[in-house]
Amino acid sequence: MTHGVDTIVIYMGMKNLPYICKQLRSCGMKPETAIAVIEQGTTGFQRTITGTIDSIVAIIRREQVANPAMIVIGEVVNLSEKLSWFSEKTKEKEFA
Repeated sequence: MTHGVDTIVIYMGMKNLPYICKQLRSCGMKPETAIAVIEQGTTGFQRTITGTIDSIVAIIRREQVANPAMIVIGEVVNLSEKLSWFSEKTKEKEFA
C-alpha cells in the first residue's frame, strides 16, 4: 500500500510510466495525486510537465517528453512554483 508515503521520486522511468501509474493506483494511491516529470533537469533545457496519476501519461505523450527525466509523485509537486528557483536563476542569466 502507498499509504503514509509523502513523496516518491523515480529517475529514468519514462518508458515505464504507464506501468508505474497503474501500479500506484492498484496500491491505493488516489488518481488525482499530483505528479511531475522533469526533463533535462538542472540544464538550460529543463522542462517540467505536471498532471495527475490519471492524466500524466497522455500529457507526456502529447508533449513528447523523453529521458533524461525524473518523475516526482506526491503533494510536493503542488509546491513547484514556489520552489522553482533553478528555472528563475537560469532565466536571469539568459537575459542578463
